[in-house]
Amino acid sequence: TYTAQLSNSSDPLDKDVQARCCEDALLQNLHYMAFNPDESVQLKNLQQEEQATSLRGLVTRVMKGDLDPSDLPDMLREALPELNPVESVYSSLSEEREQERAESSCLTVLHLLHSNHAEFVLQQPSRSALTATQWQELQDILSWASPSLDVIQTVLVVLAIRGLGKAKMLVQQLPREDQEVEAAVQYLVQNHKQIVPSVQELSSEQID
Repeated sequence: TYTAQLSNSSDPLDKDVQARCCEDALLQNLHYMAFNPDESVQLKNLQQEEQATSLRGLVTRVMKGDLDPSDLPDMLREALPELNPVESVYSSLSEEREQERAESSCLTVLHLLHSNHAEFVLQQPSRSALTATQWQELQDILSWASPSLDVIQTVLVVLAIRGLGKAKMLVQQLPREDQEVEAAVQYLVQNHKQIVPSVQELSSEQID
């Protein structure tokens, strides 16, 4: 990283330029950041805004078919603030891709519940998009499983926050025994609910 930045600079022989490139390279090095974390991403300083609407209420409306599918992304971000692409812990940790994956997973579940095949396959490549037959098979499985509201709500929360367990700048601040993905998420749920506020809507049975 240092060499690349230096070669792209206007005057690579200038000492001030070299010092700046060295500092930038260090800041991008996760090992350095583990021992010298930026204050904004220190565990004690990370804070996620609270829910604007109830996730449970959103799921209920989806299951009743009582909303416009095009409104789902915005409504989901209000119910799961961890998915906010601008003001979220994911963005603070420069983990936008994990945030996008989490949101996509949650929307997939909601479109399945809403029986909306068109929205479900909207972002899929046409050659590999789910066919109507495959879609019906998924709907049959969903009908057979008949998941409860509690189960669906819990699944959505887990999908929304699981990516934080992969955020190295965050995980490296946790106890060594809690640095695997699942263990990291459980640690955050138990000890840092200010980072995963959606958990607060879950009952103790759902968390367990």
